Amino acid sequence: MTITGISSQTAASATKTNLLRRKGMYAAATALIGGLATLLDSKAAHADPLGSPCCELATGRWCPYTTGRDRWYCTTGNRTYWTCRTSSGRTVFCGECADGGDCYSGPFYCSIWYY
Repeated sequence: MTITGISSQTAASATKTNLLRRKGMYAAATALIGGLATLLDSKAAHADPLGSPCCELATGRWCPYTTGRDRWYCTTGNRTYWTCRTSSGRTVFCGECADGGDCYSGPFYCSIWYY
């Protein structure tokens, strides 16, 4: 196809440039939406290193336990525990061993979760 006054090589180059421009705008828009989603929903963006459904644990090291996870203990630090609920309403038990002055301060030594 030849456009009047423009060679087919120039038209192909213009088409390629437009395609690259559209791909660049799509990538930028995708990055912007992803960034906004992270800012607006920080809980969803948090990656729990042990894969718990709602605990938001600090470490990827499992706390030691005896016969089952509900029998966990700390070899170092203070034992802190809490519960949370999944979107389906299931209760999850969460815990960590840490030396901080509160539940949010480390250093964190280990984490655990169980149903």
